[in-house]
Amino acid sequence: MTIFRGVTNSPRYLARGLSWTTDLEKARWFSHRLDHLLDPKLKGMGVKQVPQPTVWSAQISPEGILALFYDQNELEVIVNPRRLRKLRLIEQTTPVWPPDAT
Repeated sequence: MTIFRGVTNSPRYLARGLSWTTDLEKARWFSHRLDHLLDPKLKGMGVKQVPQPTVWSAQISPEGILALFYDQNELEVIVNPRRLRKLRLIEQTTPVWPPDAT
């Protein structure tokens, strides 16, 4: 099964998390969920790292799946990160400011 994970920063170790999705668009949304940290009002308030949205893909076999949750039109896949195969970065984008109000 191909799964996707959106993270707000690009280090590979962040991609090896437990929570993944089968929906590429939802992974893209997750990668941008902290774009609001670019708010100029937050400058000087301890915000040190600018988000670097990335989307990863991986393959997982049924033996590596710990749980499946279907909620809000998304299939969330909880995995054993040691069972991920073919982990690869598929997108790295620029944060969006101001965030889309939708």
